[in-house]
Amino acid sequence: MSDQVLVIDDEAGVRTTLRRALEEEGFCVATADSAHAGLRRAGVDRPDVAVVDLKLGDASGLDVLRDLKVLSPTTVTIMISAYGDVQDVVQAMKLGADDYVQKPYDLDEMVRCVTQTLHASRIREQFGKGGRATVQSDGLDRILGESESIEDIRETVRKVVRSGAQTVLILGETGTGKELVARALHSESSRAKHPFVKVNCSAIPDSLFESELFGHERGTFTDAQETRLGLAEVANGGTLFLDEIGDAGAGAQAKLLTFIEDHRFRRLGGREDIDVDVRIVAATNKDLDEACDSGEFRSDLLHRLKVISLTLPSLREREGDISHLALRFVEEFCAQTAKPAMTLSEESLECLESYSWPGNVRELRNAMERVVLLEECDSIEPEHLSQKLRGSSSLGRARGLVSRSARPLADVEREHIYRVVDETEGNRTRAADILGITRQTLINKLKSYGHPSVVEREPVDADTA
Repeated sequence: MSDQVLVIDDEAGVRTTLRRALEEEGFCVATADSAHAGLRRAGVDRPDVAVVDLKLGDASGLDVLRDLKVLSPTTVTIMISAYGDVQDVVQAMKLGADDYVQKPYDLDEMVRCVTQTLHASRIREQFGKGGRATVQSDGLDRILGESESIEDIRETVRKVVRSGAQTVLILGETGTGKELVARALHSESSRAKHPFVKVNCSAIPDSLFESELFGHERGTFTDAQETRLGLAEVANGGTLFLDEIGDAGAGAQAKLLTFIEDHRFRRLGGREDIDVDVRIVAATNKDLDEACDSGEFRSDLLHRLKVISLTLPSLREREGDISHLALRFVEEFCAQTAKPAMTLSEESLECLESYSWPGNVRELRNAMERVVLLEECDSIEPEHLSQKLRGSSSLGRARGLVSRSARPLADVEREHIYRVVDETEGNRTRAADILGITRQTLINKLKSYGHPSVVEREPVDADTA
């Protein structure tokens, strides 16, 4: 049975777009346009996840959150907040909200938030019951590519796994597969049977970071009605993945430095230190050395993180991998959508190979998914690709040039003659020499074009004066 999501928002557009995006990911989605309707629905459905806007027409989202915890204690709650709702967000987290997303949000990010928050909640539940997290297949076989640079990455992952290193830093541009490599480090190691817990450092405010990472004791603050495990404790025995570490605030950096040094922490409101055995894998697309020089990142934390570091190559640096990955993605999406197999023509592959791929593998994957979803064809041709991909190849550039130049020859000739006359400051003798025609021929052409210098008057040329 699909996981159930309840979206409570008084904006019809938000409800519709979010419902569609979540349903595409396999969730069963119900919506409500008010606090009253949402709580009534929650009492009947007991949804797995509730997405609640902090500002509703008939009540505060905080009131909805309080009542939800009574009606359906196991429901994971994600609050939607507008910029400037910081105090409400803090209060929501204290009331037991599992996460929050700030408006305006990206739909893909919201779907990932729902998926990951639900997954993390179930890990906590299993951990609390002494269970084990379900192991996913995220090993080296998921790192696709045949280029020398990507094989070097796979070999480095094997070496890191054998080394037993406790701290690893993964660097690389957006979309190069940093989380994929982090999961491979986890799945290939002896920690694979324990949780892989992701912490998005850019999404957690500094004021909430300590509570999120280390948890809190019952009664620590108002409405802290139960002890809550932090993500560091949930990850015990496994891997703690600190994504977007370059965006961590100053307070978070200080807490992380202390934790990384001795793998010990104390819950908020707690009196005892808690020791955990975790491998810490951090990732960022930022230049941390430059961030240290500018004072945005602690150099002592960087030194602790980069005991072992991996720099992932961009897709444009992976010779031969673009075509290989594109074909794999097309095959994958055809299978997922139950469509007949598609191939990529040589012209299409040339377009893909010529493009710079600033979004790297993620952008390529999205481009292939789009084609498979929208097109009905046996062979993917350039016309099936987006304009920016078509225009990147030599064929596309040639077609673009023809399109721009598809004008009568007389128009092109007139513009060229005008330009030469202007550049020679009206000296017809010099202009005629450059054009390879006689001076009289040039005068005749200017007359036929209605050029002002000929029609209005016959000036004396500087070279004949």
